[in-house]
Amino acid sequence: MNSSSYEEGSSSASNQYTVNSSINEEKEFIVRASTAKMGATTAHKLRATLRGGYQYMKPKIADYKNFRRGINRILWYKDAQIIVNKMNDRRDHYPNYSFEFARDGNVLSSMFWADEREKAYYNEFGDVISFDATFRTNKYQMIFVPFTAIDHHKKSVTVGAGLLSNETIESYCWLLKAFLKAHGKQPTIVLTDQDPAIKQVVQLVFPNSKHRLCMLLGI
Repeated sequence: MNSSSYEEGSSSASNQYTVNSSINEEKEFIVRASTAKMGATTAHKLRATLRGGYQYMKPKIADYKNFRRGINRILWYKDAQIIVNKMNDRRDHYPNYSFEFARDGNVLSSMFWADEREKAYYNEFGDVISFDATFRTNKYQMIFVPFTAIDHHKKSVTVGAGLLSNETIESYCWLLKAFLKAHGKQPTIVLTDQDPAIKQVVQLVFPNSKHRLCMLLGI
């Protein structure tokens, strides 16, 4: 190898190292921005400001968004595995603890759980229950579905709860079947909002129950 070929090879390797280093820096910045709950667009704008302008930014906003989605998928998979392991551990140590979950591929799509106290509440006060699927306050935008009854002090008590990734008939059907499996009997009356999917599922899974609409649910 002559000296010119060696210099060309060294220059090429150096350029490749610089490119890879720059990509890794961008990825690290996106990870830190994600940890700080900063969106991809805001992170890209901040990075451009720190670099002195958009003309010095090679990654586009779309690149930031795509990498951020990848991060979220990884974090969601890890978080989902942690919660499933924790719930399974409770079920193993507490014989009367019910836990069911379903996956869509590698993604956790549905969960239901009820502990011994919630089962006792249902056995005592479960003639009339309500469930509300309007809570989306968690960072993964899963739907939190609490099942509620009223005790003899006219206070709300939880008799089970679930998480759903979507509001399809199939998802609600899975959830109510998990509820029925845990408690072993249908309620006398079920109160829900006016979601047509819920109405169909209640009639399908709880054929012996009376379904009524509650105007307060969903407000």
